[in-house]
Order: sequence, then C-alpha cells, then structure tokens
Amino acid sequence: MLCQTRNLLASYPRVGFRSFKQSWANECDDPWSGCGHPGKARHKIVLIPEKQPSGRIAIRQISLLMKKVFIPILIGIGLTVVFVLLGGLAGGACHCLTPTTIFFPYGTSVLQHTSRESAGFLLIALQFPVYSIILANVSRGRRRILTLLILFAVHGAAALVGLIVYQQ
Repeated sequence: MLCQTRNLLASYPRVGFRSFKQSWANECDDPWSGCGHPGKARHKIVLIPEKQPSGRIAIRQISLLMKKVFIPILIGIGLTVVFVLLGGLAGGACHCLTPTTIFFPYGTSVLQHTSRESAGFLLIALQFPVYSIILANVSRGRRRILTLLILFAVHGAAALVGLIVYQQ
C-alpha cells in the first residue's frame, strides 16, 4: 500500500524552481501524517517549494510589501499632515516656532540654522513615514514596545535640543 502525502514546509530551505525532494518512510507511525493507514504502509513525502512564475511577483510578496512599506508610508504621511496643521495652528497662537520644533525637531533645526530650505522641508516630510516604517518592520510584542520607547526618547531628545537652541 502506498500513501502519498504532500507537505508544504515553510522551514524547509528552498531548493529552487520546479524541484522537489522525495523521501520514503518505512512505517506509518508519524503522528503528523494523519492518513490512518496501518503501521506498515509506505509513505511518499513530497516537499514542494512555492512555485512562482518567472517575471511575476507573488501575491504574498505584494501583501508583505504593502504591510511593511506602503501602508506605513501612508500612515506617516497622514501623521505629517496632522502635525503640520497642529504645529501651524499652535504656532499661530503663540507667534513662535516652538510647536513646530517639538513636532519636527530635525527639519526645524535645519531650517533655522542653515540656508538649505529644501533639506529642512524634506526632513519634515520624511520624519513620520520613517518612524512608521521602522515600527512596521519590528516584530510584534516587546521589541515593538522597546522600539517605540527608543523612538520617543530620540525624538524627545532632538526636540529638547531644538528648543534649547531656539531659545538662545
């Protein structure tokens, strides 16, 4: 009696396009096989890697790219717009650059102390998308919380330095 079992293993190293590895088991006592055959049945185990047509990107890769890059960029752009509006409204109330320096310490520092306006505006535009991409690419759980705390600390330190320099 021959039982053929297909097993897609994510941990199995990729062996190349349109290739597979065959191995024969002498007995059917593997707990994961689940075929229900008596103990002397032979199993043909075929490990099949993901087949991808040449020249095309797999849907899983597009999904991963969307999850790790494009969606965080859109979230970062949205945060940038919100904080530019908040900084502008709060800065109009006090007629100063303090809120903008708090929200965008890197770009504001470049704008105040150099003549490179385009570099300052580029830093303002890229700050929150970069933060979002960093957080999206960190694995879940404690590492994400640690990364968030590190980002808050770095941003807070940059804002504090920017405010000290702005006040002088």
